[in-house]
Amino acid sequence: MPPACQVCGNAAVAPYHADAQGALYRCAACTFVFLHPIPSADVQAGLYEAEGIGARYFPKAERKLARARGRMRKLQRFAPRGHFLDAGCNGGFMVEAARQAGFEAVGVEPDPASVSWAMEHFPANRFVVATIEQFADGADEAFDAVY
Repeated sequence: MPPACQVCGNAAVAPYHADAQGALYRCAACTFVFLHPIPSADVQAGLYEAEGIGARYFPKAERKLARARGRMRKLQRFAPRGHFLDAGCNGGFMVEAARQAGFEAVGVEPDPASVSWAMEHFPANRFVVATIEQFADGADEAFDAVY
């Protein structure tokens, strides 16, 4: 049985998608889609060691940035401006879209190759190589929106 929604705590969640990598659930109240169970830290680290996730993600950068801008427009209905955090930012597309939309944007990503690519292509943003848990342990900032 899936846990309650990770955002609003509602217990009314329904299967959204499942494949060999895991199952996604969608909250009936806030529509948040989440993975359950979350892979262990060791499993997650293994994904980054297998030739790097980032290398396969960057070839269509302009299209990814355009999609990120569309998602940002939707997110702005809930948080029009402020401090934005992208947890698992990969190449920084949502971070850049947030900056362009007027946010002070920060990206956190455990893959150093992805962060290097993001810093090269979107230098006006701040990127941190860390897991979200590592970042949270040392952070003293508050965010108006987290993606």
